[in-house]
Amino acid sequence: MMAGARKGMLPETLRKVVMVAALCIPAVAPANAAGTIEYVSGAAAVRPADGAPRTAARGGSIAPGETVETGNGRLHLRMADGAYIALQPGSTLRFDEYRIKERSGDREGVLISLSRGGMRTITGLIGRFDRSTYELRTPDATIGIRGTEFSVTHLDGTAVHVAGGEIALCSSAGCIPVAAGQGGRVAGPDTPPLPVRPTAPAGPGSALPPMGPNGVRAGEQRDSAGRSAVLPPPPPPPRPEGEGRSVGMP
Repeated sequence: MMAGARKGMLPETLRKVVMVAALCIPAVAPANAAGTIEYVSGAAAVRPADGAPRTAARGGSIAPGETVETGNGRLHLRMADGAYIALQPGSTLRFDEYRIKERSGDREGVLISLSRGGMRTITGLIGRFDRSTYELRTPDATIGIRGTEFSVTHLDGTAVHVAGGEIALCSSAGCIPVAAGQGGRVAGPDTPPLPVRPTAPAGPGSALPPMGPNGVRAGEQRDSAGRSAVLPPPPPPPRPEGEGRSVGMP
């Protein structure tokens, strides 16, 4: 009788063990995810290309085609290629494309669109070897990179400030290079980009926080408890064997 009871209990006990083990396994972003939310504070949402928006939550993934909206909140993303994006309150950023090369012959590329608000980014693997594969758009301007840390705001026109590397700031009326420590502005889609005095941008994005000892700016980043911290970026995913190893930056 006792042996039979124990025998009947085994499936139920095993089921409970499996359930507990499953709860202990951390969530893993889907293989096609553009990035993962590392920190969120205040109101923020993720809007699919078609479908109902969902509340942005730490550990959630962002897929190509989705849009991130911050109401009164802030949101930080770690992208699939190791890039870092910090969105300011009142921002809307759409991930039109985010494709990382996983095998030789794969196509990679980033196309993101900031329709309002402000963001800061430290770019990752994509664009490091071929800058034509990275493009950030606003209603007024297009921004290309050369391995960079920069801020961009779109309020009354588009303004940029470069903290490291160099970007190309373009509109339909032309392009200008903007190097580290410099800024630029495009007043409208049909006006030429102009250099501005090397000051940090105003509005969402405000002044850039100081550089931390690990080469990552402090202030905007948070640890798992939400406290201000300097967190070094993880190494970007390795290139496929034989890809991009002998290519130098222009």
